[in-house]
Parts: sequence; C-alpha cells; structure tokens
Amino acid sequence: MTALHMISLPVDLRELRRLMAVNGLGSDEGRALHHFLCEAFGKGAVQPFRLMPGRNGARKATLYGYTGQTEAELRSTLAETAPPESGQVFDLGHLAVKTMPESWSVGRSLAFDVRVRPVRRLHAPVGNFNRKGAEVDAWLLEALHRFPDHSPENVGERLRRDEVYARWFAERLHGAAKIETVRMTRLE
Repeated sequence: MTALHMISLPVDLRELRRLMAVNGLGSDEGRALHHFLCEAFGKGAVQPFRLMPGRNGARKATLYGYTGQTEAELRSTLAETAPPESGQVFDLGHLAVKTMPESWSVGRSLAFDVRVRPVRRLHAPVGNFNRKGAEVDAWLLEALHRFPDHSPENVGERLRRDEVYARWFAERLHGAAKIETVRMTRLE
C-alpha cells in the first residue's frame, strides 16, 4: 500500500489572483489552485486540498493537501516539469511533507472540517446536461435521476441536500472511517 502524505505549501494570494486573471481562470480560487497544483505536481497528485487563508486580509495563505507521492517525487516533478509561474503562486522552497500513519486506533473519534465540492461525472445525458464526462453537483444529479418530471427547485424535502452530500462524502472515504455526524455549514 502506498503511504499517504500531507503537504503544507505557502500560497501568495496576490500572485494567485493575478495569474487567475492572466490565465482566464475566473474568480474561483479552488478551481485555480487545482489548475496550478496539476501544473506543478501532475494531474491529481495533490488531492484533496484546502486553502487556509491568513488573518485580516493577509497576502499569504497555506495550502494543505494529500498525496501518495513522497517529498522527493514531488520535488522531482517540480524540477522537471513545473512551469516557472508555480514559483510565483507557491513558495516551493517551503514545501513541507508529513507521512500520515498507516493505521489508526480502532474506535478513536476524530473531528475535522472539510470543504468539498460534491460533484459527479455524467456517464449519460440527463436533464439539460448532455456532455458526457461533465461534472455536475451531486444533489442536482440525484434530483434529476430520482425526479425526472420535476424541476430540481420543486423537489423540496423529498431530497435533502445535506443527506446527499453526506453519502457522497462517505463514498470517498472508501470505508476507511465510520462517519457519525456530518453537518453542512455553508453552500457557495
């Protein structure tokens, strides 16, 4: 089994936003970070990740993410293929990598928060979505499948968004943990 590693990487928010504009990436920082991480470390190398901004409008933030690659492998990819702009967004000299435990104590309770974008890929056209492979909100896709004769806005309490997202999240854990409680705090 490949060891899981957590990375910590400082992010220059001003440079991130400048390069978002230059590269036509819109205003979605998560999407832009995904783009720049793929360019720097390879597609899917750092997933999932979370940006933890500094306080009071700070210029710097810290990105935390998970990877199956070692620090040496990450640095090798950076040296061989990363575009120079990666060094403007990420402070690559301060990349920190920690190997995560291979096993956890059974019955141990852990609390954490996570920001996710629960999406599913289309395998066949549904509703107004007809592009195979497109990413669609998990709740919307389930609403379209379960209630094809209703618009999603009229599904109401018959399909609770928080329950759909909790199932989506549990699937991604692949049985590695038992989820006791999931609480959705914000929808953006």
